[in-house]
Order: sequence, then structure tokens, then C-alpha cells
Amino acid sequence: MGKDLPEITLHTTDNYLEQTEFIQSQLAENNIKVNISVDKPVVLRQAVAACEYNLFKKSWVGDYADEENFMHLFYSKNFAPVGSNYTHYKNPEFDVLYEKVLREQNREVKNALYQQMDQMLIDDAPIVPLYYDQIIRLVHKNIKNLTTNPMNLLNLKLVKKELKKE
Repeated sequence: MGKDLPEITLHTTDNYLEQTEFIQSQLAENNIKVNISVDKPVVLRQAVAACEYNLFKKSWVGDYADEENFMHLFYSKNFAPVGSNYTHYKNPEFDVLYEKVLREQNREVKNALYQQMDQMLIDDAPIVPLYYDQIIRLVHKNIKNLTTNPMNLLNLKLVKKELKKE
């Protein structure tokens, strides 16, 4: 595997250097040569927006609880630098489903459309997801009503601290 492939340059910043070095070592085990280019954040941001790099390390954090928050990254009308489709992924079938899901009101239908779109992204692989953050909260037993949510927003409106009964 990887034999006769040209060396690939992976662009990153200092913040992700350790991760990209790990990726480099894992790919080297399969004879895939990766050169790491460490850029200043502003340089990376501008080059990625201008679609100058074929491979780069970036992250995306959902800022609202809907699948559209992630799917818009692959809609072809959102090509960077105007939009956030930094990969310049283009799939007309994906675009049709994306436009359809934006108009859809039925949650079950939306879920089915999102699953189809997700499968297209898995099949076409415009990105390589590395990991998803996992949040752990340690809460004392006298704290009540502290709940979690998909966005991991800390909502303290209903939280109560029970006082010790003497």
C-alpha cells in the first residue's frame, strides 16, 4: 500500500503539529510519505479559503444543534472563499438533497435525507474525520438538575444545590 505514491504535503499550524506528526507516522507504516508544513494561522486560513492546499488540518465545531450545521460545509454553492466549503466538494445529488432538506419540515423525512447525504460524504470522502470531542462532567451528589445536551452548552438555570440536612 502506498508504493509509488508521491509525497503528500499536509498543511497545519503549531496547534495541530502533534496530531499531524501522529498522522504522518501512521501513514508511513503504509509507505505513504507525508511532509508537514507548519504555517502561521492567518496564512493557513487564507490559503485554505483560496483553495491553495490539497491537504490541510482544520477543525469544525457545531454552533447550533442541527445536522445542517455540518452539511452546509459540503454544499457546492458554499465554495470558499465566499462560503465554508473549504474542500470544494461538489456532488450535484448532494446539492439537491441539501436544498430539499432546507425546505423540509417533517423531522423523520429530514433525518432520512441527512442519512443519505451523510452516506454520500462517507463514500466520496472529501474529509477524514479524526475524532469527536467527548465531554466529561464530574458533579457532586448534592447538585441537582444539571443536564447535558447535544451542543454541550452549560445551562445552569434549573440547577440547584441541596443543602446538607442536619
